[in-house]
Amino acid sequence: MAAKCAVVGLGYHLPEKILSHGDVAKITGNWSEAELNVGGIEKRCFAADGLGASDLGFEAARVALQDAGLSPGEVEFIIFATMSPDFVFPGGGCLLQEKLGCRTIGALDVRAQCTGFLQGLLIAEQFLRTAAYRNVLVVGSEVLSSYLEPGRSPLEVAGCFGDGAGAVVLAAAEANRRVPLTVVTHTDASRLEEFWCEFPASRNFPQRVTPEHLRAGLHLPRVNRKGVLEMARRRLPEAIEEVLAQAGARPRDVAKLFVQVLDASQAEAIGVTSGFAAKQVVPVGEKTGTVGAAALPVALGLQVAGGGVARGDLVCLASLGAGINWGAALFEL
Repeated sequence: MAAKCAVVGLGYHLPEKILSHGDVAKITGNWSEAELNVGGIEKRCFAADGLGASDLGFEAARVALQDAGLSPGEVEFIIFATMSPDFVFPGGGCLLQEKLGCRTIGALDVRAQCTGFLQGLLIAEQFLRTAAYRNVLVVGSEVLSSYLEPGRSPLEVAGCFGDGAGAVVLAAAEANRRVPLTVVTHTDASRLEEFWCEFPASRNFPQRVTPEHLRAGLHLPRVNRKGVLEMARRRLPEAIEEVLAQAGARPRDVAKLFVQVLDASQAEAIGVTSGFAAKQVVPVGEKTGTVGAAALPVALGLQVAGGGVARGDLVCLASLGAGINWGAALFEL
């Protein structure tokens, strides 16, 4: 009989440096404080100079392992989700494995941008359900402030991107869990240019990026804000309904619905469309900025720390981002 799995450890890490829209306006130089205040984000956390995604991920993973009662030597597999890796290669999972001091276990990077954490949960669930491993560490970590460049950062980037990391430990589930971890994901690559970063590009031979590309800012993310939000308003309620149906749960069974979308101010409406009461909905990123693959576990960790959710609560996580990728997860804390 296939095993079930559950979240047994949770951790997050946010840099101490906090920037307001006014602070970001001074950095970019091409957007005013008022122009930057468009995505439902109040402030952002920025990593110190020289830190990469694996550094922030290490801090979150350390807390998650402590919460799970595991040492790094007991971790059996690492899944690392990011859209802002330390290097082009090797992946951040390899760097995290070394920083944690794990054994020579496998480390897999996931490149699904804002839905990377959901994809990581899905992969980990498969490993655990088939008994390939007894526990898996899933980390989402970003240093998206690296995309801020004076004079040319796109508004959608400058107005919302921030830094942070979140992590969970998944292991075999206890028999009394109400529902097993359930995850659904989808992709529509026909609309990838709604939210993408084109260069450096391996298909651009013989130079992965040229001076002309750099001058044009094509190495920075480009976002069709209107198109991405339209997709989110349509696709996220579908994914939320799908994951609830698969798990045999209803909105009233869920303590909190976490909605990650480019504009955090749209989260409540998406939740209400999905049958949730406004008070159940957590707009992801309001206090931290959009933190890509780290956004969902960070928001969950903040809610646990603030008493918004507790062990035993059923939570639903939903996200849409570049790809276009979207999905949802449901599990008991």
